[in-house]
Amino acid sequence: MTETSPFTMLTILILITVFLIFAMKYVAQIFRARSDAAIAMQTSVETGAVRAEMKAFDQRLERIEKLLREVE
Repeated sequence: MTETSPFTMLTILILITVFLIFAMKYVAQIFRARSDAAIAMQTSVETGAVRAEMKAFDQRLERIEKLLREVE
């Protein structure tokens, strides 16, 4: 086995460290994008549920108003 110089080993370690840092940043961006997409989907679902409830309330209110008009 041949000995490598300390300079070569240090250079390799620095390059590996830089590569790992950029790889971790890339993976973090992927996870953040997935998280943001999941949050957007959840928000969309919740908004749809709120709209459905509001529509049901509006229908009930219309029936109550109709009933009150008939009573007058």
